[in-house]
Amino acid sequence: MTAMPHFDWEDECWGKPQEDWHRAKAEVRGVLVETARRRSVITYTEIANLVASVTIPKLGGAMGSAVGLLLGQVNMDESRRLKRPMMLSAVAVNVEMKPSKGFQDLAGALKVPTSWEHWLPIVWRTYST
Repeated sequence: MTAMPHFDWEDECWGKPQEDWHRAKAEVRGVLVETARRRSVITYTEIANLVASVTIPKLGGAMGSAVGLLLGQVNMDESRRLKRPMMLSAVAVNVEMKPSKGFQDLAGALKVPTSWEHWLPIVWRTYST
């Protein structure tokens, strides 16, 4: 596999202290892994409500931006940890039970399948074992 690209947004902390933001990423990763183990999905709003390390809006575009940044960073961290692209955030969905456009955009940038239907069963299998 070629080296994972580095995106400028990976270093952003959404205006929060870096240490707090890293704790929030760990919280989100834990929520996503637990959701995948259950072979389930979780909404962006539920994720926003579960994050305790930083205060993020609980609805609207600002909530979507903060949660989206966390999800993207968790995806990149997991991809590097596993040494292959992994779209762990496939278990995170909007109120229409689909991932955001950001999910597809990141998959496209990583040159991996952009289909949620492709990633969801892979994520469930990867984290349920």
